[in-house]
Amino acid sequence: GYNIASLLGSVPVGDASARATSFILNVTAMTKNGFESQSVVVVDGLLQSDLLLSHTLPTQAIQMDKSQVDAVLAHATGGKQGLEIGGPSNNFANVYKSASKTDLINFSEKTLWGTFKGGDEFRYRDGGKGTVHIMDGSTLAGLADNTYDFALGSHYLEHLINPIKALASMRRVVRPGGHIILVLPRKEACFDRLRGTSTIEELLFRFVNSVPEDDMRFANVDAWTLGNDLERDKPAGNLAQFRARTLRFPSNKAIHVHVYDFKLLEDMAKVLSLKVVMQSLVGALDQLVVFRKP
Repeated sequence: GYNIASLLGSVPVGDASARATSFILNVTAMTKNGFESQSVVVVDGLLQSDLLLSHTLPTQAIQMDKSQVDAVLAHATGGKQGLEIGGPSNNFANVYKSASKTDLINFSEKTLWGTFKGGDEFRYRDGGKGTVHIMDGSTLAGLADNTYDFALGSHYLEHLINPIKALASMRRVVRPGGHIILVLPRKEACFDRLRGTSTIEELLFRFVNSVPEDDMRFANVDAWTLGNDLERDKPAGNLAQFRARTLRFPSNKAIHVHVYDFKLLEDMAKVLSLKVVMQSLVGALDQLVVFRKP
């Protein structure tokens, strides 16, 4: 249903294609996979089928033994003090139990995943506790430098417009020798499967230019709404409901702004002089990465 002129610009009045009732549009694009071509019928200036030319590449399938993953996490968090942004998460249930304290950071007292009260003690379902802080997780303003032994984020970073800034904030509050532990969705296993992986250049532009988290110009709304596979995102509802929820992003953070793979996470670590300790898939969906601050 897209108007061909809106995709390709205005068509000269004298152009034969502008006078034709229907024609076939042949499109060739240079992608990461080489040249890709597709043909689509245009009737009265409207595309009659989806035009999908993706630059996507499969994400890397790095798989470590569960015992190795558990050992790394235990070393980084056991008996130590940490914080989690955007939690709590089932992925870190064992961390909560083994850590001496895991503070909880959320951007609002009311979120899509729960209700929280700033200053309260939060007791995790399977054991462990921490203090609730209501603040911007991308800046952690108000938390002192070098305060925690570890910082966690599960299915958090993909919801941010300026993720390198957020990672830098996590780095700031972690002590030297401390760890940052992230879990991000693997696109092949979720509704991002049709989207391409974000680039380090795109993320660096936002970081260098201090793009704020409420600047919807950089929320990748088009990539999200056009590339989301709604068949794998049932809670989003129909297309109209999905788009309405998307436009409330500043208050609900319900967009996967970026799509990650292990290579992109490595590049982000290099920008902030973090050492990659471990990368591994955990199940089909979760990409786990552990960074250490020098």
